[in-house]
Amino acid sequence: MEIKSMSKKEQYNLCIYLYNSIKMPLRFFDGTRQIFSLPQGEQILSLAHLTPNMISLTQTLSYYETKDSVFWGMVKVKGSDFSLVIGPVQAGSVHTIQLDFTDNLLFINYLFNNENFSREDFFSYQKKITDISSVETYFENQYFSNDTPESLLKEEEILKYIEKGDVHAVRDYLISPHYIYNAESNPTSIESRKQIGYYSVALFSESAKKAGLPLKKCADITLNYYQTIDKCTSMEELDLIIGHSAMHFTGEVQNLIIPANINHSIFRCTQYIRQNVYTKITIDDIADYLGFSRSHTCKLFKDNLGFSIGAFIRRVKLEESKNLLTYSDKSIAEISSVLCFTDQSHFQNAFKKAFGFTPLQYRNKKQKYPPYR
Repeated sequence: MEIKSMSKKEQYNLCIYLYNSIKMPLRFFDGTRQIFSLPQGEQILSLAHLTPNMISLTQTLSYYETKDSVFWGMVKVKGSDFSLVIGPVQAGSVHTIQLDFTDNLLFINYLFNNENFSREDFFSYQKKITDISSVETYFENQYFSNDTPESLLKEEEILKYIEKGDVHAVRDYLISPHYIYNAESNPTSIESRKQIGYYSVALFSESAKKAGLPLKKCADITLNYYQTIDKCTSMEELDLIIGHSAMHFTGEVQNLIIPANINHSIFRCTQYIRQNVYTKITIDDIADYLGFSRSHTCKLFKDNLGFSIGAFIRRVKLEESKNLLTYSDKSIAEISSVLCFTDQSHFQNAFKKAFGFTPLQYRNKKQKYPPYR
């Protein structure tokens, strides 16, 4: 049966199956009127804001991507006023998310309209992507109702602290009566609060990027918190996640600031290691980056810091593993893999030697979202 011939209940049930399969936000329209959205609780989207930016790939298929790699798509149902909007989908690993998004959009278009539109056809239009406003403007325009606390949405104080890498100021801000009052006066819907979470993390990421934190690092952290927010089930947990994301970005920026008493080459070396924590880093890579020989690089590092480059690489990876154990649902095997340890056993042994307990013991004992103090 064609979707245009279905009852509203049948259309809704079909979209539920689609949403459960693709795990991307869906909105179903009759003309310009939004009939329903998945997940439930999403703010009503105005097509007047969306459609002017869309690139029409066919008469039924439209798409756009913001400068911040936020993807939207729309499939119009032939011979009707119905349309289905997919998005927003925020990319962390842009290539992977874009392929998933593209495949889902093309699948839905084929399902609704029996149009065979290939990936190659789709990506041939990439150069035509509309240059629209930043992710902050997009979130503000699309997601927040007029009764959202203005002081929370427009707050610039904490963003300045993040950009300066001032961890103490951010911590003091998060435990201040001003912040607590704003948090308690947020919308009561968990879905509305999640949108504020996405918005806040996007702003924190932008501040960190302004301070010089690499784009890939910002994207990785942002995606991790988006996924965590998506799984949240309580207001208290959600507020703590938002606060911890601010602390996380600020800590990363703080690490960028050059201490007055450190050799500049050593600082560049430590920053290179931190920024490439998810890759397999070798001493030769670091020596090439600094423009020194391998032996000179090792000696310089040991003479200035008192321990080897290998020990520092291992420590940085182990510290990052603690973040993943606390704030992600990745298995220990996955964490071992993404941090490029030889194998899970090697990771577990190194973790226990460094901290005195196994990764699993740390995850089980660690309060998932501890206070900021």
